[in-house]
Amino acid sequence: MSTPPGWIEFEDTLTETIGPQEQPVAWRWATVTQSDPLRIRLDSDTAALPVTPASVVRGPLDVDTRVWVQIIGKRVIVVGAAQGYLPLAELASDLAVPKVATGYTPITPEDEVPTYVTVSLPTGLFSTAPTVVATANSSTPGTRVIEVSVYDVTTTDFRLYIYRTSTTTTYIHWIAVQA
Repeated sequence: MSTPPGWIEFEDTLTETIGPQEQPVAWRWATVTQSDPLRIRLDSDTAALPVTPASVVRGPLDVDTRVWVQIIGKRVIVVGAAQGYLPLAELASDLAVPKVATGYTPITPEDEVPTYVTVSLPTGLFSTAPTVVATANSSTPGTRVIEVSVYDVTTTDFRLYIYRTSTTTTYIHWIAVQA
C-alpha cells in the first residue's frame, strides 16, 4: 500500500532521525529488597539485581514495595510504585474475601400480579447491604415467567419478586455478594 499524498511514513522518518532501535524493551514487576542504595528483585528471579537501577519515583522506596520496571538493553529504570501498596507481611492478613450467600426459594405467585417473599440472609454475615442477583428456574421465560427481581436489600433480608401469567410455584435461584 502506498502512502497517500501529503502523508509521511512515520516509522521511516523516525528511523532516519534517531536510527534503528536495536535494544529490546521489556516491562516487568519487581520488589524492592533494599532502600539505600536501591536494589530490586525482578519477579521470577531468585536474587536482587547487583546494580542500582535508575528511578523516576520521588522519595525513597520501602523494602517490599512493588514496582513497575522498564528494561532497555542492560539499563533498568523503576518507573512507578504500585498504588495501594501494602507490605507483603500485611497483605496476607488484609486479603479481602467476598462474603457470599446463595439460595433456591419457591414462590407461588398470584396470576399476573407481582408477588414477593422476604428472604432472610445468614445472621451477621453481611456488614453492608450485599448485591443480590436472582433468576427463575423456568422453561417458559418471557412467556409465563415475565420477570424476577429483588428489592429492599438490607444486611439481614431482601424481597424476592416474581411476575408470571399463572399461579405455578416457581423456584428462584439467588446469590448475595458483599465484596
